[in-house]
Amino acid sequence: MNIKHHVTKKYNISLIAVFCLSASTACLAETQPHPSAIQGNKFANALVKLSDHLIKTQAVTSKESLGGYGGITNDLEFYKEIKHINKTNNQIVSIIQWENKSPDNLHDIIVNIYDDQGRLIRDYSASYLPVHRKAPYQTLINLHYYEENLHSFRQFDAMDDMLYEQCVGTYNNKPVSIGFEYYDMPDSPDDIKDKDIRQAYLACFKNAATTAVPYTDPLTEIK
Repeated sequence: MNIKHHVTKKYNISLIAVFCLSASTACLAETQPHPSAIQGNKFANALVKLSDHLIKTQAVTSKESLGGYGGITNDLEFYKEIKHINKTNNQIVSIIQWENKSPDNLHDIIVNIYDDQGRLIRDYSASYLPVHRKAPYQTLINLHYYEENLHSFRQFDAMDDMLYEQCVGTYNNKPVSIGFEYYDMPDSPDDIKDKDIRQAYLACFKNAATTAVPYTDPLTEIK
């Protein structure tokens, strides 16, 4: 018997535009930055600093490549990607993409944190659109947990909103594949009617945090 629940990744997109219309013209209203935009930019900048720290404190090799988009962007060399890999264990430390024509503009960043056993325990990311890049359209913090033959993670954004949780592996010799979007997450394991899924869920998430704090500040990793 397979213990399964539908798995779909959730991406948190927050783009805010306020328009005003006068008697003769349409205009874009000036607004104060939304708190999520402020936190998103702070989070992304912190990830750049965290990546810089990690690649300075361990032996890494760096690989560069170009990538881009068709469509409205129509630039197949829109960004330069730099992948930093630990020389000792070949694990990816970070992947950073910078706009090729505006090299100070961050486009995308992923930073990975591993434990002493080489297991991924936290991964962070922030992503900007090719246009209208006043703030990241997506920020993610994934907190990973390992319990015997189970690997679970909970996903949050930089505002500490939980977005998704997933667990895979085996429990009681049965395959486990559980995933809940934020709108389907049970308030309590007792809300899960299926006994096998409920027991697997408890095993998966019994030690999992319900908040990403303090990791909403990635620089916590080096403080």
